[in-house]
Amino acid sequence: MPYLELPGIDLWYTDTGGAGTPVIFLHAASGNCGCWVYQEPVFTSAGYRCIAYDRRHWGRSRLNQSGEQPGYASDDLQGLVNHLGLDRFHLVATAAGGIGALDYSLLHPQQVRSLVAANTIGGLAMGLLVGCLARGLGGEFEQHARLMLGVGLLGGFTTFSSFSLETWLLIEDGRMGIALVYILASVVASIFALVCGLTLTRVF
Repeated sequence: MPYLELPGIDLWYTDTGGAGTPVIFLHAASGNCGCWVYQEPVFTSAGYRCIAYDRRHWGRSRLNQSGEQPGYASDDLQGLVNHLGLDRFHLVATAAGGIGALDYSLLHPQQVRSLVAANTIGGLAMGLLVGCLARGLGGEFEQHARLMLGVGLLGGFTTFSSFSLETWLLIEDGRMGIALVYILASVVASIFALVCGLTLTRVF
């Protein structure tokens, strides 16, 4: 697969090609774009063009000696978008990859058709759900809604198991500092999103 030379990094990426609407995948704070191996065939069979890359400092992407200052995560994504000549596309991200995807969406809203940020949006959705149920909006189905949406849907949506696995792989690899940062960033981001969801239900 090809490398794309960007300021401070040679970005490794995959592209299924084709004329379908592009979907760009951003992996979590560890691992690489190979984590999407089960999702990509589903998208391609539905007619989408799948693009994934190893984010800066992860996987096969490597720092280069271009002499240019490295940019932000969203700059790497924009560099890839420009290189491939993409117009509008979908973004699918998980965990810390969702932070970069959210940042990019705020900076370039005209290019993003849709955004899925699993393990980031889940905290916000849980806060909205709890806030709505606390206001009695569930009515006589409150308990059923709590179990179906809170435990069932959002419990599966925010895959804590993948977070646990990624953390353990970092620890096994001897990168204790990065593992600690990953734990703190993930937990703090999730709690912050949940508080935002609760606040929204109380304001509106």
